[in-house]
Amino acid sequence: EDFVNHGGMQIIFGELGDGDFTFRRIRNLGRPGTNRLLAGAFGLMTWIRGHMVLEDSIFCRSNDDALDMVSWNSIVYRQESPTQIIARPMCETPYRVGDTLQFHDRTTFNLVGSPKITAVEKIADPAMSADAASVARKVAGYIGGLHEFSCVRITLDAPVTVKPGDTIANDTSFRLDSFTLKNCLFYDIFCRVLVHGLKEGLIEGNVILRSGLAAICVDNEQQNWAEGPDSRNVVIRGNVIQDSPYSPYMNFGHQHSGAI
Repeated sequence: EDFVNHGGMQIIFGELGDGDFTFRRIRNLGRPGTNRLLAGAFGLMTWIRGHMVLEDSIFCRSNDDALDMVSWNSIVYRQESPTQIIARPMCETPYRVGDTLQFHDRTTFNLVGSPKITAVEKIADPAMSADAASVARKVAGYIGGLHEFSCVRITLDAPVTVKPGDTIANDTSFRLDSFTLKNCLFYDIFCRVLVHGLKEGLIEGNVILRSGLAAICVDNEQQNWAEGPDSRNVVIRGNVIQDSPYSPYMNFGHQHSGAI
């Protein structure tokens, strides 16, 4: 509570683990980069499970997303059998036995299967990791952070048929159970307010001025950042959005823009 930052730094809350967290009256003014309050970006931050509230706060003059709360997808590197996949995560081994995964076609985003994990094996092979990153960039257009992390062999309880570059979303772990964003002010935002991967959420009574891209983004907006999985059960009401979009990113054809 009651934290004011004028120094141009990002505010990062990562590796919070399981639990309930509330942030009130946070003022982050004139800083570069992204406020990654919660994310799995390149393994720097990983949320496990829990509930979070951010209210009565001001974020302004960002060079990237004003608020970045993301659960990150993985990509298929290789299919070894109908029930065994080698995945290339965007963060450090975001899987647990018992998790339900969602496999999506990389070009259509159609769901191709939702099996559960029965076994997880991290593969500490830098050459495989580098090759998987190369495959991801070539076949699916992924653009960052892929060289840092090991591949993971996932054993499933039901068969799927996938191809390199298909998306794997963890529908169970490493994403928030719920998030409330209420009575906050965001202005002069280079990108957006990004709240992917919510199981349940409330975005209410906020003011967003001069944002770029979609002012509020709750879905997998851009495939080549592996953002997702999509949020669900999110209520968005009583917000004021003005002058959106307002970003040089508008020049990129694959970006969505507008209010929500």
